[in-house]
Amino acid sequence: MTHTFLLSNSKNDELSGILNSYIINCTRMNLEGFMKRFFLILISMNIIFNLYAQDTNNIIYSRSGGASFDNDDYHIDCFFVDDIQKVTDIWSKPSTPDLTILQINQIKKAKPMTIVFVYSTKKEKINMTYDLDTFFPDRTFSEKYSAEGILIKNGNIPDSKFYLTDNRVTIAFGLNDPPGIYQLQMPIYDNNELIVRFILEIEVVE
Repeated sequence: MTHTFLLSNSKNDELSGILNSYIINCTRMNLEGFMKRFFLILISMNIIFNLYAQDTNNIIYSRSGGASFDNDDYHIDCFFVDDIQKVTDIWSKPSTPDLTILQINQIKKAKPMTIVFVYSTKKEKINMTYDLDTFFPDRTFSEKYSAEGILIKNGNIPDSKFYLTDNRVTIAFGLNDPPGIYQLQMPIYDNNELIVRFILEIEVVE
């Protein structure tokens, strides 16, 4: 289980520090030696930045209580709601509704909040699951509000239309839980291969 995932510019700062140290020491080198080292640093920075970009390609971060992911094989919406009955009522209508109008980014303590997924795929069969890692406002990990291997769909997909998950997780933050911004990290897998990692935040108030 992933216990933390930091989104920061620490890699940039570290690389900048390395580059600055070489520039400071340039007066102690001859020009040719400095240029060789300088170009080696640029090549190393390019490699590291490319690897970092690949790592973040499948990360979707949002403070609005919902986000979407789309590629050639999948479209996935993930969002929080405080009235799951409204979701099912709207979904039962003939036309495909926009359920994201019901998403929330704030919830009161003890009030149930449900994590909703809407998805479509071009694949004929999937085994889609996700993990839930929840972090308190101070970013300490909450085992109580976390889980692994939550099923979204396992089976055949007859067509590429949109589906609403039947298996939904509902959380009610306790009265003794601290108020503030909670972070929920949800990596989604198909046959144990990572599709996308949603990192969504919700404000919990008194």
